[in-house]
Amino acid sequence: MKSLILASAIAFAAASTAGADVNLIINGDFDTDVPPWVKVNDNFAIVWDAADSAGMQGSGSARVTSSQVDQGGPMNGGAGAQECIEVVASAPYAVSALYFIPSGQDRTAAPDIGIAWFLDSNCQTTALPPEQSLIPQGESTTDMWLSLSGDVVAPDDSHSANVILRPRKVEAGGSVDVLFDAVEFVPEPGAAALGATALAAVAIRRRLLSCSTS
Repeated sequence: MKSLILASAIAFAAASTAGADVNLIINGDFDTDVPPWVKVNDNFAIVWDAADSAGMQGSGSARVTSSQVDQGGPMNGGAGAQECIEVVASAPYAVSALYFIPSGQDRTAAPDIGIAWFLDSNCQTTALPPEQSLIPQGESTTDMWLSLSGDVVAPDDSHSANVILRPRKVEAGGSVDVLFDAVEFVPEPGAAALGATALAAVAIRRRLLSCSTS
């Protein structure tokens, strides 16, 4: 029955995918918790925070803590909290998030978003270069919600991507906290030409997964 529902949903969604803004991220608004987002390694932590970018009651954000030095700059590594999503090879995507750096910290953050591409659909087998795309580095201004946004194109043969929220701690020692909210990974209009059915299938599977975990 579930496969029949999925097939019907894909057939219906494929007709409208080209004009729809389908966010492939699950729980990018962090209303009550942070899963399926997880820390990349033990140099980081991710917890739910009651502060919300829109000031909404009953919603919140993700507080990502870094104790690792990740100086800014393109293709300079970096990590934080990540979520694996399915993508369509060669398709263009718009990526965005809001971030907030609390004041009173003794370390500087220069946040950005990293995208690591994979050959399989579960972020297990690394794809061909570019292995990582970067959304431009944000400012270090504190106590303000600021935006990160940019465009990426999935490499040929890639089928999944880790979207990584990265605090980017500049100085050695200590740790720094950055709040992230309103995370989006949306197929751009040109992606429809590469296969509306494939994009719709990805979106529907993400929705089913989201429903099963809520």
